[in-house]
Amino acid sequence: MSTRVAERLITAEEFAQMPESRGAELVRGRIVWPGVSEEPVNNWQHARLLMRLCLLFGSYAQRQRVGEFFAGDPGMIVKRGPDTARGPDLAFVAADRTGAVPQTGFSDVVADLVIEILSPSDTMVNVHAKVREYLKAGVRVVWIADSEGENVLEFRSRAAVRMFEGDDVLEAQDVLPGFRWPVRDLFDFAKSPLYPE
Repeated sequence: MSTRVAERLITAEEFAQMPESRGAELVRGRIVWPGVSEEPVNNWQHARLLMRLCLLFGSYAQRQRVGEFFAGDPGMIVKRGPDTARGPDLAFVAADRTGAVPQTGFSDVVADLVIEILSPSDTMVNVHAKVREYLKAGVRVVWIADSEGENVLEFRSRAAVRMFEGDDVLEAQDVLPGFRWPVRDLFDFAKSPLYPE
């Protein structure tokens, strides 16, 4: 007869204290490393698009004063018992709630908008699982940016999905009032050198 030992699930608070958790996420009490595969998890194209999105959305948020964008995998708790904490590429929190976002550790404040940038190692199964978690947690809009396909998928619910591409104008006026940006320009901006010669 074999004996099975119960696996101890960890909380978001315990996870935040673990130095080895950098770059990982907490899913139903277990540590996972997104995109673990034969390919590198991150790449220069992903990093460049993220930087350009930070510049674009950072200047928008500063001008409009509607909230704040957080980049670099901010830890957002999307489920408790067992805990799941995700680190989106970019997260927007409306101005009336930014004061509740902690300086360190994981946050119970759920973003209004989440932006994830596809990496070569991402699978659509994992991406859709994250989207479902974000929406169930209360995220109003999830944008998945695909630099290879030069499009952005918008999720507002499992049934409300829209693709922005080419000359479509990326906007979510109910979350980011006044923000409008042609998708083609977004990816052209991300591909161009920041300081042309």
